[in-house]
Amino acid sequence: MLDITKTEDELLKGMRKTTRYLIKKSEKDGVTISISTNPADIELFWPVYLETVSRQHFTPFSKQYLMQEFELFAKSGQAAFFFGHYQGEIISASIIIFYGNSGFYHHSGSTHQFEKVNSSYLLQWRAILEAKKRGCELYNFWGIAPDNRPKHPWNGLSLFKKGFGGFAEEYVHAQDYPISLKYRLNYVIETVRRIRRGL
Repeated sequence: MLDITKTEDELLKGMRKTTRYLIKKSEKDGVTISISTNPADIELFWPVYLETVSRQHFTPFSKQYLMQEFELFAKSGQAAFFFGHYQGEIISASIIIFYGNSGFYHHSGSTHQFEKVNSSYLLQWRAILEAKKRGCELYNFWGIAPDNRPKHPWNGLSLFKKGFGGFAEEYVHAQDYPISLKYRLNYVIETVRRIRRGL
């Protein structure tokens, strides 16, 4: 999580040098970031998300689920799509939720159409600034890999998130409370999925 009560200059200084460089490089390369609160723009988000699912091999949420979630938060102005544009194409996208005193980096994706254009860095920075503008005090990057798991599948994403500075907090993992013997089947399925994903 990142304390965003600091000034913009302080936030930039707290970043990894490479992160700061890639934000500035994206701007120089002509990347632009747009923000939308229109639920219909799930149609723009979805293909970018699906490409990321295909590349990273994680279990996706359904389009219907994402749309309903976005609509629910958008009713009270608490959700926004962020899109990274380059040469007329959307090459990165995120759903950011603003709730309480925090902005949450909730769902995201990127394409490999322009691999050397690091639009996700600029997109993340603009999302942080939007959270700050809305009066949020924290920006929550929504999870990182454990430091003692160098082969964890989230390591690359965690390095990206940590580049913006901030601090880590560890919580008790989600727990299941079995109310039926059918849970055993679900437990086996989830265990196999976890092993296959290296989690």
